[in-house]
Amino acid sequence: MDHIVKNKDRYTKYHETWDNWLADRKQEIGQQELFDKFGIRKTADFRQALIDHKIKKAEKWLKYIEDNIEDNKDLFPRYSESWFQDRYSELKQAQK
Repeated sequence: MDHIVKNKDRYTKYHETWDNWLADRKQEIGQQELFDKFGIRKTADFRQALIDHKIKKAEKWLKYIEDNIEDNKDLFPRYSESWFQDRYSELKQAQK
């Protein structure tokens, strides 16, 4: 991806949608990073981890995003304050 970013003039098929294309690729990188570290890529996987009683794993995943979101908003763009509140509520329910 760095190559494409540095040479974006050569990749004319991305010109019209450059910002969206780049945001999507960065989000994919963020999801892959989460999957590599925790085996959880997105919210649905988090919920499945809770169902499978992998509470600690889900909690670490959530904490990692929370701790890293400020420096990596482009990797984790969809995680808002309300999203965190919802996930922590689900986590608390699963811990009962």
